[in-house]
Amino acid sequence: MERQYINAVLGQVRKRMRTFEVPGCRQSRRVEGMFNRDDEMHGFKNLCIYIDTALADRVNDISELLGQIDSYIYGQEHYNHTRWLMLFGCNPDRLVAPRPTNAYQAIRSSAWRVIIASCIAENPSTGISLIPLLHNPGSSNTRFPGRNDLALVFCKSRDVCIPEEQQKLFTTIRQRALWFFFGDDEQVEMDANGFAPAFIPTCNTQV
Repeated sequence: MERQYINAVLGQVRKRMRTFEVPGCRQSRRVEGMFNRDDEMHGFKNLCIYIDTALADRVNDISELLGQIDSYIYGQEHYNHTRWLMLFGCNPDRLVAPRPTNAYQAIRSSAWRVIIASCIAENPSTGISLIPLLHNPGSSNTRFPGRNDLALVFCKSRDVCIPEEQQKLFTTIRQRALWFFFGDDEQVEMDANGFAPAFIPTCNTQV
């Protein structure tokens, strides 16, 4: 994956970063020997990651992007974020999700590769690119992207769809989401302009 493309992705991540005031006593970054009573951190409280299980052949690209994003956030005065990995395209009614990860360091691309490949292998695609919802009601393994979070959505193509009753919820996250589309070639297209997936009029998914 070209460095120019990675830099463009990280630039969009930076634009969406939130600033958090963190109370406590810590070494000043400006004056040696001086301690500040509080500080600021930048980043996100949560990374909400949605992956189409039809992307089994693009695990390397997805893993590289996630590793680069995670490392970039941790290179800042970062807020320690939780990662929520959620899979769609394998169940028409619910997201499939392992337990969230709260590592106190960046997760490398190689580790992401193992995690994602295993999850996709256990949850094969149905061939329908449908995101049934953004959070499974009552689940502790999924999360709706809040205002201090970043949503990353990895899709096979722009033909991804959502249930009609979920349209308003997807609209609320448009400014805090980055969408990635994987075509037949090696290119990965990023949409940072508030992509709105098409919706289907009938679905059994509950809000």
